[in-house]
Amino acid sequence: MIPDEPRSPHPGSPSNSDGPVSSDYDVLVVEDDQDCREVLCSLLSLEGYRVQGAASGAEALDVLAKMDEPPRLVFLDLVMPGMSGFDFLSEMRRDPTLTEIPVVMHSGMSEQPYFGTRPGVAHWLQKPARLDDLLAITRQLTP
Repeated sequence: MIPDEPRSPHPGSPSNSDGPVSSDYDVLVVEDDQDCREVLCSLLSLEGYRVQGAASGAEALDVLAKMDEPPRLVFLDLVMPGMSGFDFLSEMRRDPTLTEIPVVMHSGMSEQPYFGTRPGVAHWLQKPARLDDLLAITRQLTP
């Protein structure tokens, strides 16, 4: 199912930080690579999830600050310019209303065993992720 009203002209496009942020989304995708962000957002949207994309950690923090209700899941890229995924995660966890949101870290780096054990990371996905793995993890973490 595709949402009735897309949040931006293209699924997974960066949100307009100056405009209102809808509070009724399930998944926040934080990914600096536009193509990767759009594909991930589109796939999750096609599965019926309401998805909000952010192109950077700073943009994602702005989105989170403007929402009424937290998302049910965050997909977070590890390596991004300006603010790494772990820096974003640390900032996000400072807000007590966001501490329980599961975070799926995804990266093309091969250090999965080390990074996957970091506090606050519910699951790790190696890029490129298999679609069935991505959807199984999303379903598991958004009951």
